[in-house]
Amino acid sequence: MNLFEAVKESVSPRQIADYYGLQVRNDMVSCLFHEDRNPSMKLYDDHIYCFGCGKHGDVTDMVGELFGLSPKEAAEKIAHDFGISYDKQHGEYKPSKDSVIAKIKREQENAKKNHAFKVLCDYFHLLRDWRIEYAPKSADEPLNPLFIKALIETDHIDNLIDCFISGSNPHAHILLTMRPIDDKGKWQAKTQKEYLCKRGDEERGFTAAEFKTAQADGWEKQYQYKVDKKKLYMIPTEAEQQGYERVSKNPKSTRYGRQNPICAEWNSEEQVLRWRKAWEGVTNKALEQNSIDARVDCRSFKECGIDEQPTIHEGVSAHIIEQRGGVSERCEMNRQIKADNALLLEIKKQIKKLSAIVVDKVKKTVLDFANTLENLRNRYIFNRYEITQNENISTELKQYNTTIDVTVQRYNGIVQQLDNKITELKKMKAEQKHLNPIHIFRHKELTEHIDKTEKEIKKLQNLKSAFLDKMSCKSEKDIPQYKALHIKNDDIIIEIAANNTELEKQCADDKAEFISIKKSIPSEDMVAVQAERYTIHDEYTKSNIQKLQEKYGRKYSYDIYKDVEADVNMELHEKPFSILMRLEKNKQRNTDHNHTKYRNHEQER
Repeated sequence: MNLFEAVKESVSPRQIADYYGLQVRNDMVSCLFHEDRNPSMKLYDDHIYCFGCGKHGDVTDMVGELFGLSPKEAAEKIAHDFGISYDKQHGEYKPSKDSVIAKIKREQENAKKNHAFKVLCDYFHLLRDWRIEYAPKSADEPLNPLFIKALIETDHIDNLIDCFISGSNPHAHILLTMRPIDDKGKWQAKTQKEYLCKRGDEERGFTAAEFKTAQADGWEKQYQYKVDKKKLYMIPTEAEQQGYERVSKNPKSTRYGRQNPICAEWNSEEQVLRWRKAWEGVTNKALEQNSIDARVDCRSFKECGIDEQPTIHEGVSAHIIEQRGGVSERCEMNRQIKADNALLLEIKKQIKKLSAIVVDKVKKTVLDFANTLENLRNRYIFNRYEITQNENISTELKQYNTTIDVTVQRYNGIVQQLDNKITELKKMKAEQKHLNPIHIFRHKELTEHIDKTEKEIKKLQNLKSAFLDKMSCKSEKDIPQYKALHIKNDDIIIEIAANNTELEKQCADDKAEFISIKKSIPSEDMVAVQAERYTIHDEYTKSNIQKLQEKYGRKYSYDIYKDVEADVNMELHEKPFSILMRLEKNKQRNTDHNHTKYRNHEQER
């Protein structure tokens, strides 16, 4: 079995998601391969599939995308984290007995077993206390219900504990009524029928008693009526007006009706927590009254932060066996648990000493990697931003040059038209001057043409002045300066292109160096490096933005910066740091959970 086969056979996508801190909901997680607001990637037993982007893959694809690793590096990281070792004798990979999967299963089994022991043992002790506390003081005293309950169930619970030790699966079903009783001693309903009534466009639910009052306010029940080939819910008033036939006598109602408030409170999680808290108070009060230092806690083991393996209740029978010179399975188990806890405590001390030595070296290496990657990434973003701004400036200059060309061309056209009109006017005035007075009609015609031409000349002169103002020229002598702007802009465009070429080369070098350094980081250190990068990320980003603001002033654009940053992250295969931090927190929490062992608060009596 090669590395990839061993990894795929030993570790499921769900285990990868749980171990590396992905939030799983109904075997769905947010897709790792595209920006995903709602979970769209399905975790199957042996593969993954995203219904959003259509990505299909396996556990190596998941880890590779999470930490930016190649398929081989991802498989090696999974093998390292989940204890899949290489068997030199057989030349293949196989899961280790001490693999993470085995540890998780053992811890889950121990947690369930210890929780069952805790519940049974605590209840056994409570029953035993009731037998003493509520025992009748005389023959005429009525029996307390708790005393009767203790007499009936004490031996039964003790037998359940014995069965549990022998390997069976003891459990109990406690049946309690869900129906309250009214002040007259009659059973109340758990739920009431709730009819969906309408008044105009408004729809509201009413019970039968409420509907009697609501009916007077114009509310009507809805029934099914046959409309063409369909059956639709309508109120009788509306249906009768349209002549529809009613096909059902049952009015429209809610699916589950309206629950009795007393039943809802009785069956709520809040009520369970109140009962557990009350049980904790009663038990601890009894322990205090009997000068016993031990205390019980109604909170879960996780909330208590217990990290030792709990001992089990030994019981009277186990102590009798030990007193007779035998070996009780329960007592032997507790001795082994105590030895394990002592060994665990010693191991923790040694690990703490070694960690103090290793952490300094590792932390320094991790910090160096993080600083180098962040420096390269932010320099890449800075250069990319500068390239984008240069391209925008170059585009604006080209557009301005086009405006110059068009403006000058139109101005020259107007000047040419003006010259033609002036020449034409001079000819008509000369002809009119030498015209014989007897040619009355020709004289009149010339006069009209002269007036019209003078108006056109006036209009062209105004248009010429407007174009001179547009070109910021006082006279025609300033037009060469305006044309010179075109040449100056061309020089700037050439300079920008040369500068962008240098920046592109620098970006390519930074990208290659970034990817090379990231690949050189050991897979087991990648999470720590990414977490450290998150810590210093904001500082580097603020510094980068400040430099850009100082260089570009008011022309700096935050929107352009965010677009450039997103493009750079895509080119460098970077995840958003909000996701990285969430992964790191979940990873740390998951690691702590996998190394936590539950214990109960029961003390040996």
